[in-house]
Amino acid sequence: KGHPASAVPHELLGRLRCDAARRGGGATHSCVFFSSFVRARAETRRPDPRFPPSHRSGGAIAYVNWAHAAGERRADGHSLDRQEDFFTSQLCRAWFKRFATHVLSRVNTITGVAYRDDPAIFAWELINEPRVLGDASGDILQNWIDEMSAHAKSVDANHMLTVGIEGFWGKTSPHRVGENPIDGAERMGCDFVRNFLNPNLDFASVHVWPDLWLYCDDDCKFEFMKTWIAGHLEESRDTFDKPVLLEEFGKYRPLDSRDRFFREAFRMSLPPSTPVPSHAGGVLFWHMDPSGYPHETDGFSVQLPRDIGETASHTTPFAWCTPFL
Repeated sequence: KGHPASAVPHELLGRLRCDAARRGGGATHSCVFFSSFVRARAETRRPDPRFPPSHRSGGAIAYVNWAHAAGERRADGHSLDRQEDFFTSQLCRAWFKRFATHVLSRVNTITGVAYRDDPAIFAWELINEPRVLGDASGDILQNWIDEMSAHAKSVDANHMLTVGIEGFWGKTSPHRVGENPIDGAERMGCDFVRNFLNPNLDFASVHVWPDLWLYCDDDCKFEFMKTWIAGHLEESRDTFDKPVLLEEFGKYRPLDSRDRFFREAFRMSLPPSTPVPSHAGGVLFWHMDPSGYPHETDGFSVQLPRDIGETASHTTPFAWCTPFL
């Protein structure tokens, strides 16, 4: 607090500690890693079985449904009915900015401190895993990022800001497009380098989901993960010069296979073992639950203490703050 977000050293991201938690503080010393304002896509890999599918589609499509109900139409006269309409609808954009302002300005009822002034909050994320299918130009998402990041910073200049993109390569990085894990990923609206050239974004996000993206054996997936992480660190160093946070990754069981992937993800994402220590900003896995948690439906749950292994050995030296992804 009190310093521009861009002045935060790269290594702070990789060694983030919740000092208040280590001091044993109470409610006034809570620590929030960062919170995403909206989820871009319906949850296909992490559904909550307590709700039927029609209620699991929140986030961006909920805004689109509201704008449709309000009578807004696309520029071509068609009804709003696609998730991608979230990024171009004037109502959706206005409502999103109002919501962001409300969250950033909210005053904590326990401490009396507004979120935008609270040093316990590390950073904000505009949106999680946005895609604009069919947009090879990348202009639609980029225009949205530019507008919303400027708005967020106008309300809260104290905290760092990012966008939770998966890290697909676009036209700005033609030499990397062949590394994309999904056919046509360069036409999904994302462009890693271009997205994070935005001066209002303080660090980059990248996700890696080998089990969901690739149809090959674990050795193939392992080599892909290494290339994916290293490539994003290298491009950050060589282009926009910001730290990179491996914001989401996971691996199916068995545990020996998972441990192998976790060990390498942590090694590549944290100094001093990372191949690019100047820009490796940290790592967050998806997701941790208590042993016997009854709603594990995606196969990626790390259940403690049952699954103690590489997860525990890598995370126990740090009092990691809780991500709300």
